[in-house]
Amino acid sequence: MAGSTIQSTVVTCRGVYKAAVQGNWDTLRKFYTREPTSPINVYGDTVLHVLALYRHAKIVHELLELPLPIHGLATNNCRGNIALHEAARVGSVEIAKAMVRKEEGLVTTRNPLGETPLYWAAAYGQKEVLHFLAKKNGSENGLRRNDGCTVLHAAMMGEFYGLAQEIMGLYPDLAYSRNEIGATALHLLAQSPSSFRSGTIYTHKSLGSSGFIPLHMLAIIIYLCIPSNAYEQLLEGCTEDLENPCDARNEVYQGLLRSQGNLISGSQWLREIDDAKQKNNIAVKLAIFLIKAETTWVYGINAGGDPSHTWISGPIWNNISISHGKNKIEDPLLKATKLGITEVVVNILEEFPEAIELLDENGKNILHLAVENRHTGVFEFLKSKKFPISRMVSDVDKEGNTALHLAAKLGTDYQPRNVPGAPQQMLWETFWFKRVKQVSLPHLFPLQNSNGQTAEELFIGTHRNLLNLAEKWIRDTMNLLILISVLVATINFTALLTVPGGFESKDGLPVLVNDISFTAFMGYVSAGLLNSLITLAVAISAQLSHLQQDDFYISLPFKLIVAIAAFFYSIIDTIMVFAQALILQINKETTPTEYAYVAFGISLACCVISLVYIDIVYPVFHHMIVVLFY
Repeated sequence: MAGSTIQSTVVTCRGVYKAAVQGNWDTLRKFYTREPTSPINVYGDTVLHVLALYRHAKIVHELLELPLPIHGLATNNCRGNIALHEAARVGSVEIAKAMVRKEEGLVTTRNPLGETPLYWAAAYGQKEVLHFLAKKNGSENGLRRNDGCTVLHAAMMGEFYGLAQEIMGLYPDLAYSRNEIGATALHLLAQSPSSFRSGTIYTHKSLGSSGFIPLHMLAIIIYLCIPSNAYEQLLEGCTEDLENPCDARNEVYQGLLRSQGNLISGSQWLREIDDAKQKNNIAVKLAIFLIKAETTWVYGINAGGDPSHTWISGPIWNNISISHGKNKIEDPLLKATKLGITEVVVNILEEFPEAIELLDENGKNILHLAVENRHTGVFEFLKSKKFPISRMVSDVDKEGNTALHLAAKLGTDYQPRNVPGAPQQMLWETFWFKRVKQVSLPHLFPLQNSNGQTAEELFIGTHRNLLNLAEKWIRDTMNLLILISVLVATINFTALLTVPGGFESKDGLPVLVNDISFTAFMGYVSAGLLNSLITLAVAISAQLSHLQQDDFYISLPFKLIVAIAAFFYSIIDTIMVFAQALILQINKETTPTEYAYVAFGISLACCVISLVYIDIVYPVFHHMIVVLFY
């Protein structure tokens, strides 16, 4: 009997769950009338939970109109969430209105983590529901969960920055609120590099980090062409009606899409670029607002002048003292510097220039962190402004390392994301060490750290394996270039001896010597042969060289560029030799259409080879440009 009862219950729950998913009114009405609080799935969800998840607003409204003594609105599932939590999760403002109309106390109901439906609306980026629940809440009760995170923290963690701005408009004091570990909204923003352009692939410094470089270049161009204020236009009108904040937003958004010819809405790739642009723009605005809100934020040193013990005063900290061996929460400036978020670093230092003296728990200053983590944007900003760069490069951390030592250190945590392979990595590491050395004072070069190593010794020791890998790649590549360049040279030399049309029997001159296409043919043959020989000579020179670290600074990159460029032109010249030979052979019999097909094929081949060439040579070419004009 017990077994049959359980089986019957399972079958019933399965049917009711299916009805809730499909919105079957008759089945749901019968079950809900009998058991409004009974679970219908393994998560303990009631009928109202599932209907809210699937946005069946009309059925929810009709069920709540039934004359029942209890509707189960306050019933928790196995995770402690009520149906209003689920409505807030999916953003169904109609369902939320129906539930709150029935029981207004639901707005402040918490789950075991202390999260209210209002918190969930912020965590899942549901603006309409958040504005509605905020209006019904009427106070600041329910804005914070058990671990101290507020609705602003929730929006920031979900990277819903437009919503975060609106939350600060509703609850300005949340900008200063800390969770139980002391993190504010600014701390969360400072640990999200992808929210800023400097942390995305849409900068010239990131070229090479995302697949095919020509396509990456196109993405950057599109990113720059997209209006940066589009998101702000979308937010206009969203504050007029708290219950329907996004009606105006949708109208503006549709108008924007129409003005751009529906290109963005019609392409997933373009939508991703547009989303990144608007997200980056609003994140910068938000960072500036949060930083400027700290009008009494003060950095200082304890009495006695020990820089290893820094205090920070302000509403965000409530005069918290940070001892660098024991601090629980890292300063936003230090965190942003480690992650390379240039926008946050720039705005904090412009607002609080005294923060340049801040040290982390290991005694490293801002310049140390930028150098160690290979963040060129932050390094260039510090070097270009009137900061005490000479003192910063002379400072040593708790292990006796100067900035030059940190530039010399190679580790898995410090590899820049836009350097794909061993040779490019070695090029970049050599450049970075030389660059930091240029701003360091000469008396620092022989300075030893606590391990008894100078910066030069540390560089050689930590880069030995990388040098071996890079050298192997270079030699393998040069062997390949030698082989192919010999083949191309052979093809062009053969073409030179067996010209189209043959030779005159009397004087031995080519039959088509007076044809203008023949002159072009001979020019391409000569150019192809010359470029092949240049490739061969440079490749042999690089192959026979005994590579050292310094060779990766200028000498080897220059040889690579010359060899690859000459090889590229030899291939193009060989293609044109084929084209000119074809024209000479069928010159009188070819129709304009056939000429067009030949021209299209040749152009397509040249374009493909050019794109591949850009993809191969750009990293080395960019390295040379930076080295020569830095």
